[in-house]
Amino acid sequence: MGRLPRTFYQESNLIMRLPSIYHNLPRGFRLFLKGFRQSARILLNLEKRFVSINNYLRDFPNMGEFICDTNIPLFSAAPCYTLHDKSYVTNSIVLQGGCLRLSHASCFASSDIIQFANGGLWYELRDFYHSVHKKSNCSDGIVLTHDEPKWYEIKSYRKVQYLENGFFLSGIFSGNYYHFLISILPRLQYIDSIPSDVPLLVDKCVERISTFKQALAYCNNEHRPIIILDDNIRYVVTNLYLVTIQAAAQPNYGIGQLLSYDDDLYSREALKFVRDAALRHLHTNTNLPKRVFISRKNASGLRKFNERECIEALKPLGFEVIYPENLSFDDQVSLFNQADCIVGGSGAAFTNILFSSNKVKYIILEGYRSGISIFSSIASYVNANLLYIYDKALGDIPNGDYIHIDFCINPQELCSMVKKITST
Repeated sequence: MGRLPRTFYQESNLIMRLPSIYHNLPRGFRLFLKGFRQSARILLNLEKRFVSINNYLRDFPNMGEFICDTNIPLFSAAPCYTLHDKSYVTNSIVLQGGCLRLSHASCFASSDIIQFANGGLWYELRDFYHSVHKKSNCSDGIVLTHDEPKWYEIKSYRKVQYLENGFFLSGIFSGNYYHFLISILPRLQYIDSIPSDVPLLVDKCVERISTFKQALAYCNNEHRPIIILDDNIRYVVTNLYLVTIQAAAQPNYGIGQLLSYDDDLYSREALKFVRDAALRHLHTNTNLPKRVFISRKNASGLRKFNERECIEALKPLGFEVIYPENLSFDDQVSLFNQADCIVGGSGAAFTNILFSSNKVKYIILEGYRSGISIFSSIASYVNANLLYIYDKALGDIPNGDYIHIDFCINPQELCSMVKKITST
């Protein structure tokens, strides 16, 4: 295709995304624009059809295989909002998965999507959530636009790099501490199943963020070489090794979708793998405080709340402020393992509950009573005591549109809860 169709496609795409312009065009021109855009997408090879892994291996048995096949039980635990709440645990879903090898497949940085040799796309998280419920919009870094459930338009890559072998350790939100520890690192529990000369394919965050680098080093027991994936390159791998879902962590909720604690599901074996790897290298730091307030001051601008007011209220109770981004991975593990009580606004730092001893008490502050089980499931696994406090003015808004809403916590309620939880 020449430059003219591609340029016209880009301009028509822009017009259709501006309703104030598009809907004022004559109806005939709107139909022409829509038809041309659809044809151009196909001619320019921007559209890709999603295919399940089972269907692909059935139709092309010589293009891949499962190296180890196992059942993966998933669970979730409901969050608690009072000392009298009992965390309800669900163990109802068992996935069939494991480690597999694909021939001449393509992978991308910061993406869960795999492109098969025939051009089809595999997005396992999308397949999973569409089989369970339709809440997730399953967005991904390389997806530009989509027309559910048939077609997706993906990012176009000018650069292609060919690799002989690779073990895929990338994924959506890989630069987020929670997703890296819970969704990506557990794949390494299958590393013994593949040849010893296969390198790990990881995102730039591992090179850039020291905590990620250290966490990976503890899980990379065989000290395999690492290849850093570039965001602007499509990697075609002769033998691409992958691991199926180890944690079904919702990437994004669709507009208006109601939340439930069992939307996010976890494998106990996956959690155990990362926990054991970190605790094998535990270095107790006696200089760390026992009563801790985890600050979000330097975090993203999401979920802002009256943090300074909460800190001042807790200081007389012996709390000290910690900025987790200033701690090494070893110190974060040590902090969450040896503290008496940890309080803070909901954020990725509480992934470290995974390394907790069962004597540590946690209070997480959130905007409304969401019921999301991200950290309560981890706390349930390690038998830690975790309570949530929410903004009573917001109340119950179990809707995915408001996950990152700003909020205000009652300092007196917080202090009262700290005194109660630390006395039990």
